[in-house]
Amino acid sequence: MEACQHAANERLTMRDAMNHSIEYWPRFLVALAMPMLLAVVMYGILLLIGFAGMNIPGLNILTGLLYGLALLVGFLLVLLLLGYSACSTLLIPAVAVENCEGADSMQRAWAYVLNRPLHMLVYLVTALVGLALGFLVVNVFATMTINLTSSSIGAATFNDAIIEAGRMTSVFAPIEGRASGESSMWTTTWTAGLISTWMMLVQYMVAGWIFSYVMAASTRVYLLMRQACDGQDERLIWWPGMVEGTLSDGPGRDA
Repeated sequence: MEACQHAANERLTMRDAMNHSIEYWPRFLVALAMPMLLAVVMYGILLLIGFAGMNIPGLNILTGLLYGLALLVGFLLVLLLLGYSACSTLLIPAVAVENCEGADSMQRAWAYVLNRPLHMLVYLVTALVGLALGFLVVNVFATMTINLTSSSIGAATFNDAIIEAGRMTSVFAPIEGRASGESSMWTTTWTAGLISTWMMLVQYMVAGWIFSYVMAASTRVYLLMRQACDGQDERLIWWPGMVEGTLSDGPGRDA
């Protein structure tokens, strides 16, 4: 949705976005899982070397002679883990923007970060600052909405439902409330539970905003990194009719 809006000022509907995600979910999954699967394989190789190569007399000497190969595997493992930490935010946007395979998205993300590490650092810091400032605003609005509503209703309420439901000091802080006493009627307890559920829904909405921001910011970062490394315009993304995994027009596609 972010890529289409940025590239062509086209606002996809939720249905269109969900249909696209459902159709291409294996690619998104592979893009996220493949680096970790490769890391597990490399770690398994090191475990096998330790179990078979170091515990068998005679074979441990050969393992010692060839320990440099184990160091090479360990280096690749570290490179993969550090690369995944730095590039993970680009994997999903690569699939969404280019409509490429999961393995291709990993190659693109790694190449962009290695070619322009300082660019990536600046973009990530900028995105994190935006996330912090945005969350500060959202947190204030959500917390004030919950507490002001609770205080206003509680001022004209003659039971402990609002008190038992609790109040928030921060949108992700535990809800502070008084445990229901034995004297509370069951209707009061149930009402407090329902109110608390609605308060939790606000927390989930804020979590959804954070997830949405991260996906949108990651897409913008990917487009900026692609422009810095390949010189491609940010508005150039894959559209139906193009060759999958490329930005070339397919047969019969109108220019």
